[in-house]
Amino acid sequence: MKTSKRWNKLCWLLVCLLVGMPLWAVDPVVSNVRSVQRPGTRLVDITYDVADSDSPTVGVAVEVSADSGITYTVLAESFTGDVGNGIKPGPGKRVVWDAKADWPNKYSSKVRSAVSFEWA
Repeated sequence: MKTSKRWNKLCWLLVCLLVGMPLWAVDPVVSNVRSVQRPGTRLVDITYDVADSDSPTVGVAVEVSADSGITYTVLAESFTGDVGNGIKPGPGKRVVWDAKADWPNKYSSKVRSAVSFEWA
């Protein structure tokens, strides 16, 4: 009887370890985020670097703020480039935001962008 209980405890320990392993992964790191509006257009070039030692690809999200980064509530979705799922980590990633499509007839010197990873 003791062997059976010991075996059950060992099995539960192994299950907990195996299920918990993905939780031990290190989050991707996004750095060097820069955004610049193209002169004479409403297109914004956003560049960034992303590192991830645990995965060959990551999901990348971009958010836009109209209040210097206090909140990110601009409904922006017109992004092209290195955004979404399946982005390979590395330096020099580039996203283009079409601000005219998402934020027509609005202008501000307080617009900021934030790039982050997202779980797929």
